[in-house]
Amino acid sequence: MNPIENVWAILKAKVKVQSYALTMTVFEDAVSRGWWAIPQRTINRYISSMHRRLILVVQAEGGRIAYRKGF
Repeated sequence: MNPIENVWAILKAKVKVQSYALTMTVFEDAVSRGWWAIPQRTINRYISSMHRRLILVVQAEGGRIAYRKGF
């Protein structure tokens, strides 16, 4: 339910597709570049979807709700 979980998934995908000599400095740089590559509108979309998702959870009486891409 937490919007940051969606953002972490995007970040993980951005960092995963890259190949590096595994040093902490290179990894930190990749994470930083990945983070700043996520458009603010994407983050805003996840935040603004919270109200709709909470309504769906209440309607489902706390149960699971279907994932909808681009929520």
